[in-house]
Amino acid sequence: LAMSMFFTAACANIAYGLAILLRGGGNPTYLVNSIPWLLGSLGTVALDSTILAQARYYTKRAQRMRRVASVNGEGDGDALEGED
Repeated sequence: LAMSMFFTAACANIAYGLAILLRGGGNPTYLVNSIPWLLGSLGTVALDSTILAQARYYTKRAQRMRRVASVNGEGDGDALEGED
C-alpha cells in the first residue's frame, strides 16, 4: 500500500467536503440536500485516517521489534516471531 496515495486521497476528500460546506453559505436546505456527498467524502477521510494510523502503528512496532532483536543478538532482526 502506498501511504502517500492514502494521504493524497484524504486531502482531496477534505477539500471536497469543505467546498460543499463553504458553497452552502449556511443555507440549511443546501446542506441537507448535500448530506450524501458530505458523508461520502468525509466518511472516506475517516476510513483513510484509520489505514494511515494502522500503518504508522505497525511500522513503529516493527522498528521496535528489530531494535530489541538486534540488542539481544537474535540475528538480523528481520524475523518478528513471538509477536503479541
